[in-house]
Amino acid sequence: MPVVEFEQRLRARARIEEMQKGRQFYPLTHPQRRPLFDVGFIDYTISSTGDFEQQNLNFNFDGGAAFLGGAIRGGLNGFSSDGQINTGFSNIRWEYARPESSLLSRIDAGEVRSGGLRARNIRGAAITNEPIEARYFFGTIRQDGTTEADATVELYMNNQLVQFTTADATGYYKFDIPLNYGQTRLEKVFYFTDGRIERRSLRIQTPFSFQPQGVLTYHVDGGYQIQGAELLGRDRLFVGSGRLSYGVTKWLTTRIGTDYVEDADPFVYGGFSARVLSQYLLNADFAPDAYYEGSVAVVYPNNVSLNARHRYYDGASVFNTRDLSSESSLSLGLPVRPLPLRLQIRSLTYNDGLSEYDFGADTNYRLFASNFQLQYRTRIFDRGDEGVEFTNQTLRTSLSYGVRRGLGLPEFMDILTGTTARISSTYDIDLGEFRDMDVQISRRIFGEGNLQLSMGHAFASSRTVFRFSLNFRLDNKVAVTTSHSYQRERYSMRNSVRGSLGLDSRSGVIQPTFRNQVGRAAASVILFIDKNNSGTFDEGDEILPYNAIRLSGSGRGDVGRDGIVRLTQLQSYARYNLEIIERMIPNATLVPAQDKFSFIADPNQYKRIEIPFYQSGTIEGMVSLVRPEGSRGVGGVRLEVIGQDNSFRETIRTFNSGDFFLMNIPPGRYLLEVSSAQLDLLGLAPGDVYSFEIKPTTFGDYVDGLNIELFPVETEEVIPSLLAEEVVVNARTRIEAVRTLLGEQPRLERQLRSDAREALRLFTFAQQHFTSGDFDQALRVVTESLERSETGDQEQAMQYWQRARRLNPNIEIPDVEAILEELNR
Repeated sequence: MPVVEFEQRLRARARIEEMQKGRQFYPLTHPQRRPLFDVGFIDYTISSTGDFEQQNLNFNFDGGAAFLGGAIRGGLNGFSSDGQINTGFSNIRWEYARPESSLLSRIDAGEVRSGGLRARNIRGAAITNEPIEARYFFGTIRQDGTTEADATVELYMNNQLVQFTTADATGYYKFDIPLNYGQTRLEKVFYFTDGRIERRSLRIQTPFSFQPQGVLTYHVDGGYQIQGAELLGRDRLFVGSGRLSYGVTKWLTTRIGTDYVEDADPFVYGGFSARVLSQYLLNADFAPDAYYEGSVAVVYPNNVSLNARHRYYDGASVFNTRDLSSESSLSLGLPVRPLPLRLQIRSLTYNDGLSEYDFGADTNYRLFASNFQLQYRTRIFDRGDEGVEFTNQTLRTSLSYGVRRGLGLPEFMDILTGTTARISSTYDIDLGEFRDMDVQISRRIFGEGNLQLSMGHAFASSRTVFRFSLNFRLDNKVAVTTSHSYQRERYSMRNSVRGSLGLDSRSGVIQPTFRNQVGRAAASVILFIDKNNSGTFDEGDEILPYNAIRLSGSGRGDVGRDGIVRLTQLQSYARYNLEIIERMIPNATLVPAQDKFSFIADPNQYKRIEIPFYQSGTIEGMVSLVRPEGSRGVGGVRLEVIGQDNSFRETIRTFNSGDFFLMNIPPGRYLLEVSSAQLDLLGLAPGDVYSFEIKPTTFGDYVDGLNIELFPVETEEVIPSLLAEEVVVNARTRIEAVRTLLGEQPRLERQLRSDAREALRLFTFAQQHFTSGDFDQALRVVTESLERSETGDQEQAMQYWQRARRLNPNIEIPDVEAILEELNR
């Protein structure tokens, strides 16, 4: 349904916004690390193709490491055939990033991509102050397309995997991605069912080139063009480009740039991007003597999407090699039920008067476990006086059915659950005959694996092809694919293995995964008991092998055999918040030195993060009221324990005797404060500011002697305190004071005048439940007993109450004795 798709789009956007927009970071305890050298990642793809007589081997290795304070990467490609091996290096590049700088954020050297209107692969250098991380997300745009059916498509934004999906039976896929200030580099990686891999990179400049108001960014690059110089009769050709972007307002950004080619005049261009009515993205580019272009994009709340673009060519140029006068495109998505519709139109107008139109329409209908899809394509030529001609008209249909649980199938047919059957065909409308037909049966296996059997027939050539393919992941560490086809006594096959290896150099552990890692970052998090109080992981310290962390943003965390949590697929140079989930540590007396902090992910390497745990500390003390005739302990006083160098915060109350204690306090410095609201109500003031420190020790620190003294504040009338004998105002004021402290008066009167024997009986039950470890039941019993208590051992009652309160900090501790005295006056 459209509303469901819209909600899914909002959730996907929210997940990425959590990483990028308006973040509140915890204290930065692990800044960026810049080693001279550190081994990082190797991505690999090894495939073989051939038949029974000949086999060809293809391989690709892409490596990344930390180098000279930055990051370096490069690829080794090759193939082997007939005993001969051919190899070559590619994409060797070094980068140095300073994300915190607004003057120079990044330097690239080696094989880089130029940033002008006509992007080129060059051997040179580039500098920029454009942000490494996206500053701010403000909208959503749709990226869609077609590929082969059932292909897995991954979308990388600025080298970070942000989404992935599977193409449907017609090969259609789509992504709804949030937009950010600055330029966006997108890469789509296609993994086909037969093991082939295809990459499509594009730098989106329109309509996404926005800057925050008042911010100026630049990009300058230059070098020798890697390919194409020979076409101009040159051994090498120097090219360069530069651009400036400025945010005039929060909804309007202007830009100007230039491209330079050796022995030619510089080419100057400009443009602007605007956001109108919050959701309409407008863009205009002006390239004199080349072209003028405008575009608009919008996704409405009902999931209707529109992308339109028009370009007018100003004569022949490197941007117009086909003698066009203009070209336009329109993409429209209409999620109308029960038949949603996708329309695509592209038009080309030539200077000789010929107009060419490509038109496509897709729709689908889903009913329970079946799905019917219809796809129409045609090319139209408008030849002026010769009339209009429709050519290449095709109609492709597809019907699929998925066997799932709940269909009422016999038990012996459960093996078919997860199986999908699909039949598709292409009909040539111009010829009035079918072109091809394909029957396919696939089934999910091994979790994320897929087994596929298919048969295809081409009617024109009378050829039938039988295919078998199997792809699966080995423990999410290696992706394996094998595919085989047979037609007319001709057999061919393709096998491939792909994955990535990351070296945690400090631990000497190689971490495999099936997703690429070069250009990204990782972290190894060690939770350990610091037995020698050094603050670092040393020999003899005990590792806590638990995935007891929560990471903001994307990333994958697994506990290795050595007990270390390794986070992969992190975005390089990004700042991440990390929290410790203490409830996942079985020993509740252990507390981390820091439970919330942030770190910078270092490119092409594992970042070491050590989190020491210590036995928690305990404090003990007393709150006393000091009067001329002497002092005595005050029960029911609310105390706040506030961490000075951590986020710890706890509220406790004193017993009837004035004593208090608190356990499970992490190491650190703390303030101990009396509730100001309670002091105002009682007419009291503390004598001093109280602080203490819990030191990290193997067996836990113990701080006692925290004695807090309270003194009456001289006023015309004594304000009622918790001690009954100090109340000197009328009964109505006393009742209002009790109501303020503890809630509704009538309820208290009924509870406090209940049978005391019943309360003592409940106390006995509570003790038994605490002994047996049934804390939830004990908590309920203690709560009920205190509500019923009128007489009995109140000190024991408070001890039980305090014990229950440590299990549930939301429980309030009333001073029952004082309430009884107050109500009986």
